[in-house]
Amino acid sequence: MRRSSSVIFGPLLSCAEGNLPVRSSSIRERRTSSFSLQRRAAERWKRHYSNQSFQMRKLQEPQKSRTPAVLVMCGSFSPVTNLHLYAMDSARTFLHHQDSNYEVIGGFMSPVSDSYKKEGLAPGVHRKTMCHMALQKSPWIALHSWEMDQIDRWTPTKLVVQRMREDVCNRLEEFGCTPSTIESTKFLLVCGGDLLAGLSDEKLWSDDDLDCFFRDGICVLPRQGTEIDEVLRMERVAPYQQKIHVLPYDMPNSVSSTLVRHLLKNGGSADSNPSSFVDLDVLDYIYCHGLYDTRYSD
Repeated sequence: MRRSSSVIFGPLLSCAEGNLPVRSSSIRERRTSSFSLQRRAAERWKRHYSNQSFQMRKLQEPQKSRTPAVLVMCGSFSPVTNLHLYAMDSARTFLHHQDSNYEVIGGFMSPVSDSYKKEGLAPGVHRKTMCHMALQKSPWIALHSWEMDQIDRWTPTKLVVQRMREDVCNRLEEFGCTPSTIESTKFLLVCGGDLLAGLSDEKLWSDDDLDCFFRDGICVLPRQGTEIDEVLRMERVAPYQQKIHVLPYDMPNSVSSTLVRHLLKNGGSADSNPSSFVDLDVLDYIYCHGLYDTRYSD
């Protein structure tokens, strides 16, 4: 039986004094200022959800017969979309079926901190909440909040991966894994074809960054508007082709957080509704707190 998000997250997800409401016009009547919510939620995140043991709770103990692998996705997640989860699940399925040497023991999403100052970036407390809501039904993907908790600075992805590697290895030690098993654990980034194309920009990504990203491999979901074959031939990407896993896909992949924000702000349309691209509980939360200048299409 599906558990209500309000049961799992308690007062953090409540609007005013009620439980998380259904999507209806009554949500507008129940909206309140999010200032007090953010203050209370920040303390709760600090005490509980940023705790390493909580974040590592879905990590599985590896089997001895295969190479342990952890999937990592970094981004703004403003908001987290169904395509984010689809890419992670597709990467896990691909590695299990296309390369039987891998055993995916866990996956993590790492949202950027508020100091990133990107247009359309919702406050971190809300993005954390939405990620947890979207991931609560996943048995293997969790949120890793270290990057987001660096509130006074933007953290390079290379450092995020390094910190995640440390946290996972510590957990594997708690499992009693041998040093050789821990050392063999691979960390693969999951991203869209547009981000892979962006790695060719030397002003944004150094050679050290690329060496870190491609060290264990990257799983790439092709994106509409990006010719993946051309990307793979780019001068800075081509040397790493053996480390790139191009994922198959069977759903529209033009979905992005930018598109979702646009639909929320403009009310969507008959053939393009935010509910098609975002977890319904997350959508309720967005409407409840008036994120992204939301309005209803009545």
